[in-house]
Order: sequence, then structure tokens, then C-alpha cells
Amino acid sequence: DRKALPDRYNIVITRNADLYNKEYSDIDFVSSINIVKNIKNSNIFVIGGAEIYKEFLVANLVDRIYITKVNAIYDGDIYFPIIPQKNWSFLQDKTTELYTRYLYYKD
Repeated sequence: DRKALPDRYNIVITRNADLYNKEYSDIDFVSSINIVKNIKNSNIFVIGGAEIYKEFLVANLVDRIYITKVNAIYDGDIYFPIIPQKNWSFLQDKTTELYTRYLYYKD
């Protein structure tokens, strides 16, 4: 059973049309970042991959970024896009032996 995080507007941008027919009351599936530009909500959480995150950063649709850095080494070739240093600051929100959580926000 899939559930989104509570008290947040969750959006999945996907090319997979089969997902549009599934019933998820707490997740919206859309086909384009352009649809998201018209949504008026202050707490939109975007669920996607590196390409989607980069599109949102480039389109200047992001004012906060929540990142959790897991203290482990994994093989992989896809990474979160580089966050521009200009006009962005960050707070180290929480650290445990398993992870460090960061909040990036626009100045």
C-alpha cells in the first residue's frame, strides 16, 4: 500500500500514462513541469528523479530543498543536481550515526 507523506501536496511527474489511472488520493500524477507551475500551494513536495529535480531548479520553482545524506557508500551513476551556491543557504538540521539531514533555502 503506497502512501505519501502527510500534510503535503505530493506530485509525480511521469511519462508513464498507466499511473494516471491509479487511485491515490494523496498523490497527483502529471505529465509536465508546466502543469505544476499553475498549482497554488505553498507546500508542494515533488517526487521524482535527478532530471525532474534539475528542471525545478532551472525553472526557479524551488525555495526550499530537504536533503538527507545517508552515511553509507552505494554504487550509482545518478546524483541530485548541484545546488547553486548563489542565493542559497543551508542549515544542518539533524545528524545521527546513520544520516545527516539538511535544509537548503533561498536567501
